Amino acid sequence: VSAYLNQCVDSILSQTYRNLEIILVDDGSTDGSGVICDAYVKKDCRVKAIHKTNAGSAFARESGLHEMTGKYVMFVDSDDWIHPDYLKILYNTARQTSCKMSACGFYKTEGEPFPELQDTAAQCLSADDYYCGQIHGGVTAVAWNKLYHKSLFKKLRYPIGKLHEDEFTTYQAVYQTGRVGVTSA
Repeated sequence: VSAYLNQCVDSILSQTYRNLEIILVDDGSTDGSGVICDAYVKKDCRVKAIHKTNAGSAFARESGLHEMTGKYVMFVDSDDWIHPDYLKILYNTARQTSCKMSACGFYKTEGEPFPELQDTAAQCLSADDYYCGQIHGGVTAVAWNKLYHKSLFKKLRYPIGKLHEDEFTTYQAVYQTGRVGVTSA
């Protein structure tokens, strides 16, 4: 993922919500990603790098959860990049709806700029309405368009060794909290 990593991390560092801790997990990469992670640690005091042997996405997510110190966590895959207001919108959605979990829409891009956000109105959906509705193009199970309160991970774990580990955990987080704050942004 070294070809995408700078754009990914730069998009996180450029968030308009500035009070964040960034944990980069190098999952035994052989493409130079670990060196890139270490360079970001030297560049910004909010960045921490963890180097592990390759054990998959679930292990990487669990490693980051173990190291986090904040109240909320979000996951950004290394080949993704996020809008400058991504975290601010997810955080505001969680607060406005009094939900421990919030979710937003997404935009597929091949490098072109993000479209201007039109509407960031928040609503609170029950767990059933969240899963049964047609929100966010049907990407309700993925980890990467959500903000989670850390209390949701007291008992919840990503299954090590499983592909699509988020499909095993996201629904549990949704039903554990019982409702999700959502925005179309």
